[in-house]
Amino acid sequence: MDHLTDKVFVLTGAGSGLGQASAVMAARRGARVVLADLNEAGLAETAGQLSDLKGNVRTLVTDVRRPEDNAALAQTALDAFGRLDGAVCAAGVDWPRPLLEMSLQDWDSLIAINLTGTFLTLQAAARVMAANNYRGSLVTLSSGIAFRGRPNGAHYAASKGGVIALTKSFALALAAQGIRVNSVAPSATDTPMLHRQLDGADIEASIRTIPMGRLGQPEDIARVVCFLLSDESGWVTGQTIPANGGRIMP
Repeated sequence: MDHLTDKVFVLTGAGSGLGQASAVMAARRGARVVLADLNEAGLAETAGQLSDLKGNVRTLVTDVRRPEDNAALAQTALDAFGRLDGAVCAAGVDWPRPLLEMSLQDWDSLIAINLTGTFLTLQAAARVMAANNYRGSLVTLSSGIAFRGRPNGAHYAASKGGVIALTKSFALALAAQGIRVNSVAPSATDTPMLHRQLDGADIEASIRTIPMGRLGQPEDIARVVCFLLSDESGWVTGQTIPANGGRIMP
């Protein structure tokens, strides 16, 4: 039996990387999904991977920085599928900057997507779920960098540390209503974002820091996401699950 069958989720960042892998896996495990991303072409690509399940898939171009876009995302799930059982907040960006050269615009722009966007998506989904007495699961994407820091990405590290604290706060606020909130913290995962930042030699050096001896694959993270979405994790809330091949053991 697939434990996501007929559950309804919205997933941001679904146009590529970890968001795309999570969306595809959740749908393949029986969920009905609303896929959200600012990248319309990426959304179409993800939907194309699920063309045989098109009755269970909707897409919506979404800017997670806008409260009204997040509210529309949750409402789309209600209109299309009649309920909402949770969300995956995978929308995120990263542009490395040396700490002492980072501009306020660099800081504000990244925080607005990674942290504020996660807050707004969680809030919009939780409002709909609480108003309709829907129990369920909200999942955020943090990062192993939140535990380590990064000299050329303090804004990214801070945003992901903030996601962890935000996850705990939502978990405490929503537990009595039967809504669980957890985070997954990947590290060194084979996504387009990683390949934009690192060349082949840097990737090989990164692999040497991983006890399991390989990069994570998007599906490795998607499996943890789907576990947290399912009732199999029904006694888990407020937690951050490191999924990193042993690279970081907080």
